[in-house]
Amino acid sequence: MKESAHEIIEDFCRESLGNCDFCEMLAGDASTRQYFRVQHADRTCIVCHDPAFAGCDPSGYPFLQVHTLFARHAIPVPKVYRHDSARGLILQEDGGDLLLEDYVEGTPDDVLCSLYEKLIDIIISIQRIADDGSIPFSLFFDEEKLNFEFSFFLEHALEGFFNVQLSEKLQKELRSCFMAISKLLQRNDLFVLCHRDYHARNILMRDEGFLVIDFQDARMGLPLYDPVSLLRDSYVTLSDDAFEHLKKYYYDASLKSGIHALGRDEFEYLFHLSAFQRNVKALGTFGYQIARRGKHIYRQYIDRTIGYLATYTNFEDEISRPARIILDCLRSEP
Repeated sequence: MKESAHEIIEDFCRESLGNCDFCEMLAGDASTRQYFRVQHADRTCIVCHDPAFAGCDPSGYPFLQVHTLFARHAIPVPKVYRHDSARGLILQEDGGDLLLEDYVEGTPDDVLCSLYEKLIDIIISIQRIADDGSIPFSLFFDEEKLNFEFSFFLEHALEGFFNVQLSEKLQKELRSCFMAISKLLQRNDLFVLCHRDYHARNILMRDEGFLVIDFQDARMGLPLYDPVSLLRDSYVTLSDDAFEHLKKYYYDASLKSGIHALGRDEFEYLFHLSAFQRNVKALGTFGYQIARRGKHIYRQYIDRTIGYLATYTNFEDEISRPARIILDCLRSEP
């Protein structure tokens, strides 16, 4: 008889810890990975089951490569105790359940800004990591990748979730806008290492600081990418004052650290373009997760993300026009 997921996890934990007193499945993220909290005596750990890891050479598995890279450079990531590639399992430190998303609500701006400055410092530490030949340095937010994410939005959000039937003329114009933005964002001369999903649901709060999770998709991209993910987050709305303060904090700190040599005007321009792309990408993910995978938890984040799109109608022509097209389509949806 085939073992259940719980039985496989419990067997793995008995081999790793000597016993397994308790095992519960946790709410997952937007991936196919499953997470379990297990208890052994007075200690809890997390077991990740990733079908993509099963039968994979651990040395070529992105999660382990990025974990090793980040841990070596003192990026706060959960400890990995053991892994079993035959079963696609990883035993790791339990960072608790308090997400940045949950902590932010009701927190005064001065406290929040102090907290986010530390999170921005982590971004800069990631961006300073030099190429060591591992997987993340061979992957890029290039024109092809960005266009793929824009197309994903059209298919799974605009058409799939919102049921918008674009005219041939509008679809052609929107795709042309997306291609132009993708070209503008492929600035290989500026590329640094990016976490790729640095937002409030991927940062765990702890008494002594933070744990950064869900980093396995790290890749090279513009230095604006992770700051945009954090400050124009689909899961958290910052006040205008906090947003402007933290954007300036990143600009000043990254400039001083030698991450880039952008003037403030060019920085703002690329920030707006990156924020637009990232928010459109998020809507594509939400649409797919809801319509195709039945994960309705993501519905609550759609209005905030659409709200960001409305702000881009006042910015550069490259993003104001596609933002208006998208918003007009959503207003006219049945």
